[in-house]
Amino acid sequence: YSICKLLDNPICMTMLRDPIQRVISHYLFIRSSQTHALHKKFQSMSIMDMLNDPNEIISLTNHQTLYFGRNLNLDLLKQNLAAKNPISQTQHTTSRVIPKSNMNLELAISLELAMSRLKDLAFIGITEQFKDSLLLMSYTFG
Repeated sequence: YSICKLLDNPICMTMLRDPIQRVISHYLFIRSSQTHALHKKFQSMSIMDMLNDPNEIISLTNHQTLYFGRNLNLDLLKQNLAAKNPISQTQHTTSRVIPKSNMNLELAISLELAMSRLKDLAFIGITEQFKDSLLLMSYTFG
């Protein structure tokens, strides 16, 4: 969302994913990606094991909310874009490591900010209904 601030008069839109489908996809991706840092760990885990693992559930809980409810370091992002220096998403976020004791408060703050930002978008589609979302977007914007 923050990247829209880099553009002059942008029309910002997004595609959201069904949270259950996103978690299943995340699990299957890690299990199939031999270069992923968690690949070996997930080979011996069922999806239920992953969901019950306190270290993994934090990264899965309200994932899309956290993306919309945090801010990017736009100055660092601009510098890296100008230098054509790719950086990971975590390198240019202003979020910090959140102690587990503060997680519920952080999620509540992120949810409020995410909901506010979603209201500002010109269009929100659904990944699992991609074709229908594109048709609706085409109808909406011509």
